[in-house]
Amino acid sequence: MTRIKDIFFLFLLITPFSIYLLPMNQTSFYPMAIGNEWEFNSDFDPHSDIIGDTMEVNGIVYYGFGRTSDAPEYLIRTDKDIVYTLNTFDNKEYILFDFTMGVGDSVLLPEEYGCSFGTKIFLISKNDTIITPAGTFYNCCHFKHITNCNDAGIHDTWFSENVGKVKYVAEYIAGIREFLLTKYSIPVSIKSGSEKNQTIRFQLYQNYPNPFNPRTNISYTVGAYRNTPLQYVDLCIYNVLGQKVTMLVNEKQPAGKYQVEWNANGFASGVYLYQLKIGDQIKTRKMILLQ
Repeated sequence: MTRIKDIFFLFLLITPFSIYLLPMNQTSFYPMAIGNEWEFNSDFDPHSDIIGDTMEVNGIVYYGFGRTSDAPEYLIRTDKDIVYTLNTFDNKEYILFDFTMGVGDSVLLPEEYGCSFGTKIFLISKNDTIITPAGTFYNCCHFKHITNCNDAGIHDTWFSENVGKVKYVAEYIAGIREFLLTKYSIPVSIKSGSEKNQTIRFQLYQNYPNPFNPRTNISYTVGAYRNTPLQYVDLCIYNVLGQKVTMLVNEKQPAGKYQVEWNANGFASGVYLYQLKIGDQIKTRKMILLQ
């Protein structure tokens, strides 16, 4: 018994990541906890995926994923090896990844996901081996994404049990790129539901469609906080030089979800930035106009 304890203690010392304790309602292929982070490297657009916070919608807690902890790009939750995403356009949730389905089976997503996850996701394999700078992962689930977007979107993703996404292939204007996991941090999970009272102050979502010509929709969520029923909301469009070209919203608004349209008729093609400011908090995203 003493020998076993010594070996276990040595394992704790040399293990580079915390042991992950999985709540019963979560899938081990998509670990959920605030602070989880996966770093991906590529010759184009290296970045991290971070779980920054949670948001409760219709009594359901969703986790916010994004490249920074304060700017989630999409909201997801997991239940019994199924990953659900909340569609911010119709406020409905859809199955994103189903790790219980058989090879060849698929799930369908609305058109709004065409330039991100695609409109159809197939399970290709459950036993792929993926070699990454973060290690070699066995028995990975491989999903194929069918996209209706010509120059954006994910093509393939691979998930490893107890780790999450370890590789994906995506298409950009610069071409198809492969992203490999370089390192990851998965803290010891807390009990399911204990993050329920934490809320995201506000959300700024990717415009749709993107690229666009000449109209696009921008959605955002105003959170209720600091016991203030109304928040001053400022939503503006900037060019790549940082010059403000138009203002879409400049008023006080109550908590809720909003969508505004930008008609870019008369503007030159190129990259534009849209910035949402609420109080002292600012979030910015970019979009592409193709006239």
